[in-house]
Amino acid sequence: MQDRKYYHIDFDRLVEILLPGFLRKPKLTAFMKVCVVPVKTLYQQFQTFSQQQEYEAGITAQAGLIEKALNDAFDPVSRRFQIVHELLNDGPVMFLDADNQVGQNPIIYLDADAQSNAGMVMHLDSESSELPAGKDFRVYAPQNIKEQHEEAIHSMVRKYKFASKTFDVKFR
Repeated sequence: MQDRKYYHIDFDRLVEILLPGFLRKPKLTAFMKVCVVPVKTLYQQFQTFSQQQEYEAGITAQAGLIEKALNDAFDPVSRRFQIVHELLNDGPVMFLDADNQVGQNPIIYLDADAQSNAGMVMHLDSESSELPAGKDFRVYAPQNIKEQHEEAIHSMVRKYKFASKTFDVKFR
């Protein structure tokens, strides 16, 4: 995090500046500095909160940033969290009708670079993928933190991912 100068307040110096010249005796200055201690404590809490909110605002739904947030929170030393997206198949594209059913005569589009002698394979589900059907991405997490942080991991990913994306967490 950057050290923001506009958040920096030196309360000891402020007390000395705001005291009138004829009241700047050592005892009165020390007393006023002691009176400002609760405000200093509150200010330190504000700085901590501000840094935390700035960090959270920097985390977006990008996989790399979610992975960074998971590693920072749960595995800062080894950094073993990994996010894997489903690889799109380079097979034919088939359009379904409004009821998500294959129509009488489905329209199938092949890649222009497809070899004519290659057999046509239609992947209607993610059978060739390592992800379960219907999941957009998988989060791989270390096995040793499963018992302590499983729900927190799910919660953090739900917090940062796009609303329409689905995910799965696998501990290894």
